[in-house]
Amino acid sequence: MPGTRRLNLRDSTVVAAACLPARFANTATPHCASARRCLLWGKWGNAAGARNGECRCIDVLQTGTRKTADTMAHAPHQYAAVAWTTAHDRMSQVRTLDRYVGWPGGRAAVSEGDPARDFLRQARAIIQGLNQPNPCIYWSDFLSTTALGYLCGFLYLRAAGPWWHTALAFVVCGFALFRTGSFIHEIQHLRQGTLTGFKATWNLLCGVPLMMPSFLYDNHASHHRRSTYGTERDGEYLPLGSRKWQQFANYVTQVFWLPLAVFFRFLVLSPASLASWTLRRFVHERFSFYGINTRYRHLLPPSQPRAWWIFIEACCTLRVWLIVIGVATGWTPWVRPFQLYAMAVFVLGLNYVRNVVAHRYRNLGGEMTYLEQLCDSINITGRTLLTELFFPLGLRYHALHHLFPSLPYHHLGEAHRRLMAELPPDSPYRRTVYPTFWAALGQLRAPA
Repeated sequence: MPGTRRLNLRDSTVVAAACLPARFANTATPHCASARRCLLWGKWGNAAGARNGECRCIDVLQTGTRKTADTMAHAPHQYAAVAWTTAHDRMSQVRTLDRYVGWPGGRAAVSEGDPARDFLRQARAIIQGLNQPNPCIYWSDFLSTTALGYLCGFLYLRAAGPWWHTALAFVVCGFALFRTGSFIHEIQHLRQGTLTGFKATWNLLCGVPLMMPSFLYDNHASHHRRSTYGTERDGEYLPLGSRKWQQFANYVTQVFWLPLAVFFRFLVLSPASLASWTLRRFVHERFSFYGINTRYRHLLPPSQPRAWWIFIEACCTLRVWLIVIGVATGWTPWVRPFQLYAMAVFVLGLNYVRNVVAHRYRNLGGEMTYLEQLCDSINITGRTLLTELFFPLGLRYHALHHLFPSLPYHHLGEAHRRLMAELPPDSPYRRTVYPTFWAALGQLRAPA
């Protein structure tokens, strides 16, 4: 690429750049949107090469003292283009390392010395053609699973008939809600413009009734960044592989108190935070993310649509207050909160069982290379009914998901089969594979 400098993605001071519209080309004055000097080349404009005789200017933004190449723009490969996002931008705008090696429609300038470069390029070529989500699969899966969950939930809450009817309804409802709730993860990885209306529909039909709106999972972006994965800035990571019982105790007890914390957040903190900006910031940092790392502090993404967040948060607040008012006035049985709590613990417990074998959890807080992050993740290849129930939406291919985060869940199985058939025997991807849940769980007890 003439006129470009290759980026070392393992550097702690990687700088990102964005292509500007052609109307800014060939002007005499600096045309960076923020009128800042380019930190990468030390000059104004003309740094990203030329295409059809039109220059593309560089606009450099900073996130503290570290500049992180979080996203890569889809751009013709004739010139280097790196799209930029702030460190806490929402996941739908994040293109992780699967973009760095050239997803169809774009190619990034990657350091020749990066050990992940050839492996990623080979893997991308193998799974080519599997990156588009199928709207029919998403919508039919979500709507049918949600309907089954609410039908069984109604039967469970009625508690009519023999006890085993109620128990069966409880179990089926739990697994159904676990599956439909797992779409919150898919939502974080959907590209803008795909599956129009899916996020809003999911929030209204599932996020609000279950008190798990999708904005509480916007912290998921930090779980895929190389600079934050496995550190205290990753809300979804604990060093469970360190074999310290305190870590496991912390992990297990969360299943019982997190539903109460979410209820308290929408019942008390949400309305109270409207009166104080300090309290509002505290709620955003400490009570506005889903994760297992209680030391994590969440920052509101700059691109987050605030009006939508406030609307969904108000709906959740109304939801919990209706529960309280219904019990207080006798509209609903006094046992209803206990029934809902039992269901919440069961569904959350299913997710925690799944999550305990999502990674090896060996990192003690330091930054990891991309290949280390991949090898710290796990694929489970068992195809039993229990595996499908406990790992819905392809979540058993978690290492594959970290390899290509935006790959639709219904293509993960095919992508895994292709990779296992075509990657060389010494590929790092093969080290992520375990045959069963129990085999994956056993590695937590193995020496590091």
